[in-house]
Amino acid sequence: MAMIQIIRNYQQQLARIQTNPAWVDQTIERVKNATGRHFGEG
Repeated sequence: MAMIQIIRNYQQQLARIQTNPAWVDQTIERVKNATGRHFGEG
């Protein structure tokens, strides 16, 4: 049952990326801000 939930979540995330590429950039920015890390800079 857990595997089905994981697959559904994955499919939902994939659909979000395909319909809204900016969502990926926003998510990356949120992770950077939350962790205080800026990968590939400096």
